[in-house]
Amino acid sequence: MEPVKLLWGLALLAAAAVADVRERRVPNRLLLLGLAGRGVLYAAELLTGPEKFGAALLGDLAQAGAAVAVLALAAAASRGALGFGDVKLLGVVCLCCGLRWTFWCFAFGAAAAAAASIWLLAVKRWEESTGWLWFRTSWRGICWRQCGRRSREYTGRE
Repeated sequence: MEPVKLLWGLALLAAAAVADVRERRVPNRLLLLGLAGRGVLYAAELLTGPEKFGAALLGDLAQAGAAVAVLALAAAASRGALGFGDVKLLGVVCLCCGLRWTFWCFAFGAAAAAAASIWLLAVKRWEESTGWLWFRTSWRGICWRQCGRRSREYTGRE
C-alpha cells in the first residue's frame, strides 16, 4: 500500500505544480480530490488490516497536524514566498506520504524556486550588461519571462 500512497502524493504535487504555475494558486478542488483519494486508500487499508488501522490513522493525523503547524509558521514568516495554499497542499501530502517525505518535498521545492530565481536574476543582469536579447526572444525565455511577469503581478514588486 505504501507505493500507492507515495504515487498518489506525488501525482497530487505534480498537478498542484501545474496549477500553481498557471494560476499562481493551489485550487481547493485539487486538495479535496487529494483528500478523497486518501480516503479511498484509508478504506482499502481498513479492509486489508483493521487491527492496525486506528493507530495508523491517529499517527497520520498527528503528523499532518505537526507539518501544518510548522509550515503555517514558516508561511507567516516568509512574507509571501510560501502561501497558505502551499501549507494546505503539504498537509494533504503529509497524509499521503508521511512527515519525512513532506519535508523533503518542501526542501526540494524551495531549492528549485531559489535556483529559478538565481537563474532569472543572472539572465536579466547578463542581458542588461551585454544588450543582447537572445534569451528574451527564445521560447524558453518567453516562458521564463511569463513566469516572472506573473510573479511581479502577484507580489506587486518589480
